[in-house]
Amino acid sequence: MCHYNYILTLPKILQQLKLFYNETRDGNNLRISLQEMSQLTKLALYDQGYYSPLPDGRRWEEFIKLSLPLLKTFQFCFHFVRYPNESYDINQAMALFSSSFYVEEKRWFVRCDFNHQSSEEGVIYTLPFAFSQMRIDIKSCDMSISTLVTDNIDRRNYDSYDRIQILLFSTKCEMPHQDFLLSNIVRLVLKDNLPRSWYSSLKNLRHLEFQQHICMSTKDFADFLEYATQLESLTLSTFVLIQVTDFFKNKNVCDQLYKRIQSLTLSDCLSDTSGCQRLTYPELLSYIVSIFCDACKHLSLNLLSFPKTTVPIFQNMQQLRSLHIYYPTWRDKSYKSAITWFQQCVYEIDASDCIYTPDDANFYVWIKD
Repeated sequence: MCHYNYILTLPKILQQLKLFYNETRDGNNLRISLQEMSQLTKLALYDQGYYSPLPDGRRWEEFIKLSLPLLKTFQFCFHFVRYPNESYDINQAMALFSSSFYVEEKRWFVRCDFNHQSSEEGVIYTLPFAFSQMRIDIKSCDMSISTLVTDNIDRRNYDSYDRIQILLFSTKCEMPHQDFLLSNIVRLVLKDNLPRSWYSSLKNLRHLEFQQHICMSTKDFADFLEYATQLESLTLSTFVLIQVTDFFKNKNVCDQLYKRIQSLTLSDCLSDTSGCQRLTYPELLSYIVSIFCDACKHLSLNLLSFPKTTVPIFQNMQQLRSLHIYYPTWRDKSYKSAITWFQQCVYEIDASDCIYTPDDANFYVWIKD
């Protein structure tokens, strides 16, 4: 992973390279980093930036001919933003990736997905999609242009998204691209509300993460769980957990979480948001322990008050194998180190195989079978 400002020094004898980076310019520094790597036969580039310009296929063609003469496989995913004052548009960009060099000599085919109402942002990538992660951050993937126009190939070998296992959902998109194999998605990161139209396609989802205060109604979450029958891992804030369980009162949702969730990460401090004020910290922890005590093996949480009430975690979560607790020392009004207290607690109940305390705020314990 690298930032666009850096010019990397890479081993010149490398034959294969996969690079994830953030870009906001035209990729010149990246090409400078690669220009001495003449032995490369396979290159995969994933631009994780949000403000990159449309890529220039001619520049890449000239660069590859001059600096990467042995390159046989070129895979990329370039997210882009096109500003209104720019004359270079999507059709022109795709035309440059349609040259005889790409289509006939190398047989590198490219697709561009964008919104049909506004072509200011989108993504250009090689076919078949070569990466395990895809970011959905355009309002709709309902428009595509492809350079895959030759008749003497099997299109099924190229119209493939079966490598995608992680989906970053950043902007509301009502329907997935028709060729997306969402049944292969095992991890979903939500940065925007997920439309119900996606639920039925996520049958093999195992990990769900809520970010940026994204939430679901209790009913929507219950319906989501009905489809995502393989779900076993949750990362979310305490506020979202309270919302999707209706203050821990929805029996259907709580029962599903009780039976299925093996890994739980609470990404904020318990009771540290306005939505949690109806519950005291001991009440919150009690609900969490009771709901996740049956299947949960890995638990990570942040504590707001002094953690004497964490004892029930060790006593009642019989399947727990690892625990991470974050507790900043500035919260400790008794001036007693929280780490010292945790260690004493674990030793007293003889629960630990290993304790790791990298600093005064983080406490990790691996629990005996």
